[in-house]
Amino acid sequence: MKLKKYFFHEEWNIGIMPLPETASINAVPDLLASASVYWLSRRFHFQADPFAVQQGELLYVFYEALNHHWVRGRIRCRVLNAKMQELEDFEIEGVNDLRCHLSFPFVFKYKNQWYMIPEAHELGKIVLFKATDFPKKWQYTATLIEGIKLVDSFLWQRPEGLYLISAEHKTNRQTVYFSRELTHGWQPYTGKVDSENQHTRPGGGVWHQNSMAYVPFQECGAQEYGQSLYLKQIKVDDKGMTSSTEAHLLPFSSDYPSGIHTLNISKNYLIVDAKRWVFQPLNFFIRKFRQLRTKLSKPEHGVYE
Repeated sequence: MKLKKYFFHEEWNIGIMPLPETASINAVPDLLASASVYWLSRRFHFQADPFAVQQGELLYVFYEALNHHWVRGRIRCRVLNAKMQELEDFEIEGVNDLRCHLSFPFVFKYKNQWYMIPEAHELGKIVLFKATDFPKKWQYTATLIEGIKLVDSFLWQRPEGLYLISAEHKTNRQTVYFSRELTHGWQPYTGKVDSENQHTRPGGGVWHQNSMAYVPFQECGAQEYGQSLYLKQIKVDDKGMTSSTEAHLLPFSSDYPSGIHTLNISKNYLIVDAKRWVFQPLNFFIRKFRQLRTKLSKPEHGVYE
């Protein structure tokens, strides 16, 4: 794998496919294998971590954008119509002011207001933004967690309160926080958290179906990052939180055959990201140049403190 990265680089892209109203969780693997996929036009080497909001005939796809010579990922939005025509692509105002590497823009609605929790682990905190002019303008609202580097966070809304589920940077160990209020009061969840395997790094948000909750989790422990997803049912009761695998989702496209690591849904669409390896004979030098720039460009921790 290390030698491979000297001569090849990863490219990620986002695929969109129709989601039948009657589609069940068990049908997702077959849907991925058989559905007609629309791949976003390529503007960046990395177009990944898609989260979708559907309003009328428009589909807003929030995602991480990154080029190989950049130091940090940025959060952008691609707007499409029902014919899969791309109408706009723009940077999200407010969120990118964090001035650190950004990814995994978890977008959700809470009390009739749109919010976003972007991954910003370099700052050692989880921050919350709300939309002031959806989808373009967002405003910092609160710091939910600080003092720990967490990645790929999503919110699970339940009658008893809110669960914030993430993974620790580097180790991918699952962490769970609980609060009854969105903007404050977050504390480590005191119940037992039990997973049937080590694949506990989130790979998307919650999909509710028949009063059940399902979440995709990334394959962890593999030699190569981002190879597949485990679609799991998650439950919580007086004894704690558990998860069990319903499906193992493997790469499905000949265009991007090397991995998938994010899956989300809107009312009528299923959205995934997928990767491929592309030959780049100078990739060793490109990687070293980016690593040097990264060391010289530290995140600005004072933003929104």
